[in-house]
Amino acid sequence: MDLAIPEWKGESGVGKSILVYREQGLGDEIMWATCLPDLAQEFSTVVYACHPKLVTLFSRTYPEVAIIPNRVPRHPMMLEHFDYQIPIASLPRFFRRHVESFPINPRLMQDDVIRTEHWRQRLKELQPNLLVGLAWRSGYSDAIRDVHYLSLDDLAPMFELPGVVYVNLQYHLSDIEKQQLDERFPGKVLHAYEVDLFDDLDATACLMKACDLIVAPCTSTLMLAGALGLPALYLLSLQQDFWMLGNEGYSPWFPTTTVLARGIENNWQNVIEQTSLIILQLAKEKIQSKP
Repeated sequence: MDLAIPEWKGESGVGKSILVYREQGLGDEIMWATCLPDLAQEFSTVVYACHPKLVTLFSRTYPEVAIIPNRVPRHPMMLEHFDYQIPIASLPRFFRRHVESFPINPRLMQDDVIRTEHWRQRLKELQPNLLVGLAWRSGYSDAIRDVHYLSLDDLAPMFELPGVVYVNLQYHLSDIEKQQLDERFPGKVLHAYEVDLFDDLDATACLMKACDLIVAPCTSTLMLAGALGLPALYLLSLQQDFWMLGNEGYSPWFPTTTVLARGIENNWQNVIEQTSLIILQLAKEKIQSKP
């Protein structure tokens, strides 16, 4: 971003103001934003220009930070005087230098509790079984990116599991694709047609919180689940991901997310088998917990 403001390099922020601006994708932005409370302790004034889709969620989650949309034309607050500026992805350089620097009790993304309760009650009425929120691909497809995502053929064994129903969290899924999904796996998928899974992340967060588990590859859906503190399974196409920081099956960024890595295998079979075992165990526990 073209800003005639000095970039912050760790100087004292006492009595100072700083403008933080978004970069990279939505999921990355959700992850980097967990550093905002740390920055707010350093500066008297923090303004964050985020993706417009995240304004509501971030405003509720980080009340000590002024959250504005990063858009064209620029928000009036971006034209005010600031002592410093910094892109959001640079914050970990100061606040997440090693595993020990991560908070023991991280700030969780705050959902709209009334809307969340609405979805909990509605889904409970529709389906008493284990509810697994599911996404399997990104909204952007090409030969390089597609290796990280799954097809319905890859996921098919999961739809055969008893006592489990999946809540569709896949954005950019056409009506025809939804119909094909329902025909292929009858009675196994619930669609929240009134929720815009791509543009309304606030509503999506509430729908996700009504689920027992979230399963997804590396997408904004997965990052949102982690930020909300939800139990999640990350279906990883590699052996390691940079945000795991060398840990196996775990990332300090989102402690409630379990990483299931495909590694050097050229298919998802092993990961789907691991995922299915976890889901079956959770389904069993849910049945046993019923009065």
